Amino acid sequence: MGTVINKIISEVRLSFDLVLAHGSTAMHDLRVSQLFGIPVKIKSIQPPQYSRRLPPDVGWVKVNCDGSYFGTNPNGSIGFVLRDSQANFVGAMVQNIGYTTPIEAEFCACMMAMEKAKELQLTHLWIETDSLIVVKAFCTSNGVPWRLQARQRNCLMYVLQTYN
Repeated sequence: MGTVINKIISEVRLSFDLVLAHGSTAMHDLRVSQLFGIPVKIKSIQPPQYSRRLPPDVGWVKVNCDGSYFGTNPNGSIGFVLRDSQANFVGAMVQNIGYTTPIEAEFCACMMAMEKAKELQLTHLWIETDSLIVVKAFCTSNGVPWRLQARQRNCLMYVLQTYN
């Protein structure tokens, strides 16, 4: 029995030498690594840096939107929140959008927010997204994924009708 355990320990140590292992500060990981004599590499954690969110002007609605995807067969989801100039909740939505790419998820989040604003008859939108590609594409109409071009044009027509 002792030789089997020694063989397991030597195999674990050998695999550690072959693969770069990153431990966590979890006590379970620490105990297991100590049991097998594997040094734990703890990543230093940087404290989050918060940016001050600015409210929109009176009469405007601020939209914060984001898209994401996960997995080897990317499953996307989107979400957005609408708030008025007093930070009062106006609306929100989250939705699974199925197979997507990262950029399509970002576009869908922004367009879904615009479509919801149209449905709610909101006329002054301040849209925030973390995707510079989406911002540039809405400004120039270049870089929009082909599957989303018609939908993006409809959103732009709504925005242009609202502000003209």
